[in-house]
Amino acid sequence: MMASDELKLIATKVPEAKKRRFEEILQSRGTNASVFLRQAIYEFIEQYDNEKPEVQLSLIPKLKK
Repeated sequence: MMASDELKLIATKVPEAKKRRFEEILQSRGTNASVFLRQAIYEFIEQYDNEKPEVQLSLIPKLKK
């Protein structure tokens, strides 16, 4: 990401208990949801762009539920 890149918000809704647990786990790892999810998005795009479709396929069954 370039310093001139404007960051845009991506939001999602999850049950309160899942949100709390997610935040607890991330706090124990010394990070937060914003940093974790941003890195996950960057890695997903990089792997997808480098023709590693297993990354996207592993998410599809969970998204359909």
